[in-house]
Amino acid sequence: MLKPAKVNYALGNTLAILGVAAIVVPLGQSILASNFKYFWPFAGIGVGMCVISIPLLAKSDRQAMKAIETYNAGLSHHFYKYYSPELKAVATTNGIGLMLHF
Repeated sequence: MLKPAKVNYALGNTLAILGVAAIVVPLGQSILASNFKYFWPFAGIGVGMCVISIPLLAKSDRQAMKAIETYNAGLSHHFYKYYSPELKAVATTNGIGLMLHF
């Protein structure tokens, strides 16, 4: 269940990085070049890529959280049955203190 989240995360980040690059390059060209009107369609494509990446990244977050909740739901009954930490007050030759026993 975590694999689709990884795929969506990788795809969303790739689209976001390429989209930002497609936005920044025309901006840099418009500053450096006098004839910059031909670069603006690339900026529009970059904005589109960034917009598409937002739902993909949100979906990957939801899928990862669902995978974690599913894993923790199956783990809770067995894990807490055997795991009971104890906090004790102890006095040793070094002084008094607290001891957490697992």
